[in-house]
This record gives sequence, structure tokens and C-alpha cells, in this order.
Amino acid sequence: MTRTCVRRWVVPLAVLAAMTSAVQAEVHWTASTCPPNAPFTYCTVAEGGWTMVRFHVGWRYLALMSPWRIDVLDPFTGEQLASLQPPRSLEFLIGPAFSEDGAHIACPVSDGTLRVWDWRTGQEQQAFPGSSWGNTPVFSHDGKLLAALGPTKEVVVWDMATGAALHTFAELSLFDGPFVLGFSNGDRWVWARAIAPGSAAHITGVWDLTTGQLVRLFPGLALVPGEGAVYLLEPRPDGRTQVWRWHQDSERLVPLFLGPGPMCGASLTRGGSILALAVNDGSVRLLDVTQLGREIYKLELEPFVPGKRPTLVYAFFSPDDQFLATATWVSGTGGSYVHIYNVSGLWWKGG
Repeated sequence: MTRTCVRRWVVPLAVLAAMTSAVQAEVHWTASTCPPNAPFTYCTVAEGGWTMVRFHVGWRYLALMSPWRIDVLDPFTGEQLASLQPPRSLEFLIGPAFSEDGAHIACPVSDGTLRVWDWRTGQEQQAFPGSSWGNTPVFSHDGKLLAALGPTKEVVVWDMATGAALHTFAELSLFDGPFVLGFSNGDRWVWARAIAPGSAAHITGVWDLTTGQLVRLFPGLALVPGEGAVYLLEPRPDGRTQVWRWHQDSERLVPLFLGPGPMCGASLTRGGSILALAVNDGSVRLLDVTQLGREIYKLELEPFVPGKRPTLVYAFFSPDDQFLATATWVSGTGGSYVHIYNVSGLWWKGG
């Protein structure tokens, strides 16, 4: 298994007036990295191979994965709960996912299949035909469905009980990626995003699972915060970010506000009230969506390699909204970093 250097240290960055806690940073992983494809997924490329970290949505479990092994750990104690190996002569590929109840792990392997395990027993439950590298499976909230990429990069929704492909959506198969983002609104809709060939422009698709039809293609990046409304972020020619809200019941797209930019990543709290916008100037802006994008806090990353400014890749909230993670890399050092910031004092809990 790839050995990854782990360092932990806590540095107070700021104390806000009338707030009970400081913003703090913990450096968890230091290695060469590729950017995360899904919330709380860290992919670090280290000497001798790569290692990936994936949290369960409730932070009950953590999967530490290399090409040849997945260890399931208690994220608070570090206790190893289980270990999985791929089938003989095969390797795991980037893209593991926990089911919401924490009972199953889905992961693509090097023969092009997407496999599902009961990680506690080590028993393989299902094997689906799928795309290999870059596949990001997502379980529905009730655990009955699994969405991922098929062999030709089409989005496929499988029935976990029968193994049957219920829907196949090919609208994004000619784009770079794509990546499945998740299910929303009672698992009625499934979302995926891709990148237009030859550019960095995102495009997002949403499909209605009750009809099996494409609802709409959107310019920009979609954020799907649990069962709440869906938000879309569209880069503007002037460098700012247009934030839209998608009303799922009426299928209307409503403009909300203009945020800073150019953006390089974004995340929402569970209720969709606070937007963390990672901006190319190296800052993360925390914006109040309920107050037309009013800036709550500007987090400016400090140089953690003397004399070298980190380049921000992404920023996203933890499932409990108490922490904010940033993925960065430092030019000329071969090093990349995941920082965890304690932001729990910046708004009322649950806000």
C-alpha cells in the first residue's frame, strides 16, 4: 500500500468579533495531488503510486484507498474497521463511494467493471459494466439505485436489488468527463456534469427518473445540497460568477446574484444557505445565499511553503457544515495539500 506522509497542526487564522470560535486550519495530507472529483474526496499521488481518501456522508467512516487495497477506518480514532482487496490481477481505480447508510462501497476496477461490496463482510454484492478511470459512482439516498458511467461514458442508473440498468443517458458522453454529481428531490432527478472539449467550460445535465428523459442542459456547475434546491454557477465573460437557483417543482431557473470570480470550485451547506466560492485569486468567499450573496467572510490562504503562494484548486464543506476543506498545489515543489478549516463559529449552527 502506498505510504502517505500525514502531518497535523493547528494554526489560528482569525477571530471574529462576537463569534465563539476562531477559524483554524489543520493540514491533514501532504503529497502530490489531483483535484477532487466529488465532495470530500482527496486523491493524492505519492511516490510509488496514488492514495485516495473518501469520507462517508455522515463522517462515520473513512475509506483510504490505493490501487491494491481499501482500508475502512474510524475517522475519529483511526481504528481499522475492515480491509478490501480487488479481484486477482486487477486494481482499484479512482472513484469510491459509500452508500448513505454506510453499509456498501462502490468502486471501479481495472477490468472496466464497477463493483459493490459489503465492506464489513468483504462480500462482493454486484458487478456492473462501466467506464474505468475517472468514474465516480453515487448511491441514491435510499440506497436502492446506483448511478455511474457506462462503458462509453453514458450515465447509467442501476437497480441495486436486481442489477438491471433502469436508465441510460448519453447526452454528455461526447464531453470530457463526465462526472455524476448525485440524486436530488426524493431521488427523482440525477445530475451529472462534464467539460466542453477544448475548453474549461462546464455543462450540467439533469434527468427525470420518473420519465427517463433529459430535463435540461445547463451552462455552468451544479451544486446539489441534499434534498434542497439546486444551484447553478455560471462563469461570466467579465470574470464574475452568476448564481442561479433551479426550482425543481416548476423546473424554472431563477437568477439570484452575481458573485466574485473567476471561480475554481464551490460548495454549499446542507440547507443551501451558505455558499463557499473558491476564487482564482487564492481566496475562498463565504456568501449568504439568503441575502443575495452578502459576503460573510473572506478566507485568504496563507503561504505554507516559505516564499511560494499556493494555487487554490477547490473548496467544499464537510457534511456537518462545521469544516471547510481546500485542495491546493504549490508550483515548483511537487507538493499539494488538503487543509481543513474550522468555520463553525461563522454562523449559527445549522445555518
